[in-house]
Amino acid sequence: IECVRQAFRNKPFSLSSNGIFTVLRVGEVKSLILKRSSVPVFIEHQPSKNDPSHSGICGHPGSDPRILLDLVKLVQKDDVYPARL
Repeated sequence: IECVRQAFRNKPFSLSSNGIFTVLRVGEVKSLILKRSSVPVFIEHQPSKNDPSHSGICGHPGSDPRILLDLVKLVQKDDVYPARL
């Protein structure tokens, strides 16, 4: 997770003391979105100079509140990390 923190600092984004990072599993995200939408979804590696690890969830209707709520339900306690230590 430290490399993710550093990538955000390099962009530059500020990391707040109460910010968090969440790790999601690609297969679970794709399956969940396909249950709510007929739009195919894919996870695409989108590296940049300042963040070689960046990936995006592409092809989904990001404005659908049902999908957003379902994504939140995927988050488990062990998947959450503080943005700053």
